[in-house]
Order: sequence, then structure tokens, then C-alpha cells
Amino acid sequence: MTSIVRLDARALDKDELKQHFNAQGCVIVEKFFPQSVLESACNELEALVDLKAEQLLEDGHVNETYKDVPFEKRIYRLYAGKNQHAAPKLFRAELHREGLYPLFFHQPLLDCVEHLLGTCELRLYPNYTVRPKLPRDARHEVLWHQDAGYTQSTAWHAPREVSNDEIEQIARSMVNVWTPLVPATTENGCMQFVIGSHKLGIQRHVDKGDKNYLEIDDAALESALAKTAPVNVELKPGDVVLFHQLLFHCGTANESDHVRWSVDFRYQNADFPTLRQEPGHMARSAKKPASAVANARQWAELELGGPNPR
Repeated sequence: MTSIVRLDARALDKDELKQHFNAQGCVIVEKFFPQSVLESACNELEALVDLKAEQLLEDGHVNETYKDVPFEKRIYRLYAGKNQHAAPKLFRAELHREGLYPLFFHQPLLDCVEHLLGTCELRLYPNYTVRPKLPRDARHEVLWHQDAGYTQSTAWHAPREVSNDEIEQIARSMVNVWTPLVPATTENGCMQFVIGSHKLGIQRHVDKGDKNYLEIDDAALESALAKTAPVNVELKPGDVVLFHQLLFHCGTANESDHVRWSVDFRYQNADFPTLRQEPGHMARSAKKPASAVANARQWAELELGGPNPR
């Protein structure tokens, strides 16, 4: 079975990174984010959980806020039993907090993306998400899809009809980033990839209304899986996986006793449209340096996917 190439951030060769990204559609860089970046992100998410806990307590849904329960278990405890259906599947608009700026605008990461895309005009795409995947919660089982499938769908995000050629061009202008805040394992619902599937082009996606997700057409999915077995994407906190917008991937069930916290976001060559209503936020620019988000305070003053204030 082909495995995902793993590179070490401490001796990272960007040309090698690009070679594997183009060949496999994905590459893991281990030990990429420093502990300070992870701690800053976790502190902000713990603050969001604090807000949820206080609201649950005020509404009479819990008798305590479980302040002393570890980060990887607390939100699960808060929403256990009859409250589980109300547990948040994701945080998105809430992510404009100063402590998340070091993650989304980590300069070594922007350096890698610049090398992969061949431009320093980089946009943080208007789709950045933190996911607390709760144990044994079917709402978190993400079906096989290509991220470009959501970009293509007017029922989901696209403001207009777009051709397959345009979708594939947009896909080549982007790099997906996924990083865990607790170890991502087979047991707690890590992602699965079909290595090399980005070369198959955009596929038809079917809206699975009962799951609230899109899924790759059965025939295309069965054909791909018959040729290439999926691989589990197991990562440690600090590791990052970069992958292509057209790569087949899914999110498996969490069968552990804790929450699999993760962050997924995307960067795009800013010379291309987002094919969404939102323009995103500039992360780096040589043409208009002042257009890029400059610091943590500015990030906290912005809104989800909205324009920069300058």
C-alpha cells in the first residue's frame, strides 16, 4: 500500500515538498507548528468552550461547567446524553480571535504555500474551521468528497454556475491545510485519503441530504477505491498535512473516549476568484502589502470571509 510522504520540518526542502505534493496530491510535514502556536490556539478554543459551558449552565442543561476536565474531553462531557444533539459540529465565525492569528498566518507555512503555488499573492480562503469531532456522533462522519465539489455546487457555496474547467483551474490555485490539536488516530476518526486521486479531475458530487454532506458519485468512487486503497492520515499535534483541492478524502468515525480537535483551512492564489460570496483575507502580498492582515489585533477585528478594512 502506498503511504503518504512524511517530511521533517526541521530539514524541509521546499522543492521536495512540491514534488510530493504534485505527485501524491498530499504531503505531511511533521513537527511543523511550534508548541507556542498550538498553546495559543488551544487557549482560544478553551475560551470558546467556556462560553458554551456558561450558556449551558445558565439555561439549566448542566449543573456545572466541568472547568477541570481536560481540553480533549470537556466539550464531550458538557454535551453528553440528551445534550449531544446540540453540541457544535464546528467553529468558524468565532475564529477571529487574537490567539488564532499565529496559526493562520504562520510565516513558515505561508513560505511553503508560496512555493507550492508559485506566487506571493496569498489569500486565506473564506473557509477556515475548527472541528471538535465528538465520539460516536454520526454528524461528524464526513463522506468521500473533493473540496472542489463544494466550491462547484451552487446549492452550497458557488454564487453562479461554473464549468469543470474553471473549477479545476480554481482547484490548482489552492492548497488545503489540516492540523490536529490532539493526536489524530484511526481510533478517534482521522481522515482518509486516496493518494493520487487529484489527477482524476473534478467528479460529480451527490447531495446526501440525510447526512448534510456531499459525496462523490458512487461509480467514480468505486472505481478509484478499486485501484487505490485509502490510507489513514494519522498525525500528532504540530504536524500538518497539505493536500490538493481535488484529492478524494473523508472523515471517519470517532470511536475513542475523547474529542478529536482539528483545524482545517485553505490558501489561494489571490489572482483567482474564490467562487464564493466572501472575498477572504489577504495573508501575503507583494503588489499591495498593506492589504494583508498585519497582526493579531487586526485579525480579531475582522469577520468570517469578509473584506480587509483597508
